[in-house]
Amino acid sequence: MILFSLLNRVFDLGSEITIAHNLGIPSTYREIFVLLRKNECIDNDLTASMIGLVTYRNLLSHEYHGITEEKLFTLINQIDTVRDFVDKMQKKIKDQK
Repeated sequence: MILFSLLNRVFDLGSEITIAHNLGIPSTYREIFVLLRKNECIDNDLTASMIGLVTYRNLLSHEYHGITEEKLFTLINQIDTVRDFVDKMQKKIKDQK
């Protein structure tokens, strides 16, 4: 549940940034990162990594019975991706002030 909550908060952050900076209104979690990339807030690698995390978020939400230890370990090992994304969003917020 902690990982699920973390991913939801990170996706909320991305969505808030897109809306606050008039980058568009995302209709899906994946679209959040496409909009951020399109507006050069994040690079291609981070975009792909964050879109990959959407899959894990959906597994945790809708198909939690299908989460294996291997998938959970893979997700935990991607925590640096989340940190990188949050750092970039903090910078984006500070640069706009």
